[in-house]
Amino acid sequence: MEGDSTKDHPKDSSTLPNNTASNLSRDVLLRRKHYEKTPSYIAARRDSLYGKIPINHLVPLAFHTTPTLLENVQDVNTVVQDVSEQYKENKSDLFGDWQKYCKVLDSHQRVVATFGMLVLLQPI
Repeated sequence: MEGDSTKDHPKDSSTLPNNTASNLSRDVLLRRKHYEKTPSYIAARRDSLYGKIPINHLVPLAFHTTPTLLENVQDVNTVVQDVSEQYKENKSDLFGDWQKYCKVLDSHQRVVATFGMLVLLQPI
């Protein structure tokens, strides 16, 4: 049939150029008004999936993503980078957002988030 060529539409369209994927990512990663479930989702995976990501990147991630979106992310580092860039461009308030982030966590998760911020603020 006409138009059914794999030249026109390759079967594996999941390999987008990096800048295209990044631009798409930036369009999806908008600041959310309803963020309440995302900090708990991230905190529950803090020791495994998000263990190497510092708190100053986790807080923005909680406000620009959703648990569903994070479950389907293949490269979390790219998402963290894109979110961090948007967060800086928007001149968001890390301390204020960190307080909101901590407010929705359970007591153990809150302790871990507090310790993470203390480590971040520790002078070298």
